[in-house]
Amino acid sequence: MKKLGTTFLIVIAIGFASCGSSKFMMSDEEIAEKAYTIEGWNVLKAGKVVGKMSAMEWEIYRGQMTREISIKTSFSNDAEMQEIARFVHTKFPNDKIEVNEDDGNTFPKD
Repeated sequence: MKKLGTTFLIVIAIGFASCGSSKFMMSDEEIAEKAYTIEGWNVLKAGKVVGKMSAMEWEIYRGQMTREISIKTSFSNDAEMQEIARFVHTKFPNDKIEVNEDDGNTFPKD
C-alpha cells in the first residue's frame, strides 16, 4: 500500500510539473490582451509594427541544429524588448530568439 501511495504522489508531481508554463512563453490570453500578431516579417502590437524579423539563420553547435530568429526594434527598454522576445518565442518555441535595439533607425518612436 505504501508503494502505491508513493507511486501516486510521483505521478501527480510529474503531472503538475509538465502542466507548468514557461516564464518565457505568453498565454493565448496574454497575446490577445496585448494584441500581438505577426504579418510577414513584421511583429505587430495593437496593429502597430514594433519589430521586424531581420534575419533567420541555422546554427550547428555540439551536434544540435538550431534556427535563430533575429528581431530588430526601436525599443531600448528591456521590458519591451523582452516582451517581444517572449511573444516570438511563443510562436516559434523550438527556435533561438534574439531582439536587437537599432538606435531608433527602423521604426518611429511615439
